[in-house]
Amino acid sequence: MINFEHPKRKEWLKLHHDREHITASQVGTIMGVNSFESPESLWYVKTGRMAPFEGNTATTLGHALESTIGKLYKAKTGHKVKNPAGAYGIVRHPDHPWLLSTLDRTIQYQGCVHTDGVLTDEWDYEAPLELKWSLNGYGFGEETMPLSYELQLQVQMACIGATRGVLAAQVGHGELRIYEREFKPRLMEKVIKKCEEFRRLCLSDERPEFAFTH
Repeated sequence: MINFEHPKRKEWLKLHHDREHITASQVGTIMGVNSFESPESLWYVKTGRMAPFEGNTATTLGHALESTIGKLYKAKTGHKVKNPAGAYGIVRHPDHPWLLSTLDRTIQYQGCVHTDGVLTDEWDYEAPLELKWSLNGYGFGEETMPLSYELQLQVQMACIGATRGVLAAQVGHGELRIYEREFKPRLMEKVIKKCEEFRRLCLSDERPEFAFTH
């Protein structure tokens, strides 16, 4: 059972932009792999020196299409798709409560592995389903997706204790692309370390070195 909190939109935005918290969608920026935002600009936002990005046509369309993409995913895979937390539900990392995720949807992830006719592994648990829309497919390949989305999905898995997660992307007018990922504990250790340092700099109002991203 995922332990969601249900803030109102105003409180959700405050958590997203304040110095204290880091969200899954901001981790790619902090790690220096977000093509649309730099660590420097995020630091300026979190320390109140710059207004946050309010969205544009592309982000509005992305949010509006989430429900449709979720239905396409269900039709293609047969997995049950749930929206247990609504638009502003959050879940905190169990060991680092300043690290937050807002899940687009969840799925009941079931599967098994047979080796030489013997059942060697099976699973049945709730997993994050991240839903994306891209007009031009920038960063999306047959097996690859933008690194910032890879990290976002890893953080979502860490927050709810899942060992697998899925990102479904509608790229242009083509077929829905589905990317299944396993949780990577070593990568998450590096992410937590970098995020802790970035958060410390925000809380102390200390301007970071912006070669800091590597």
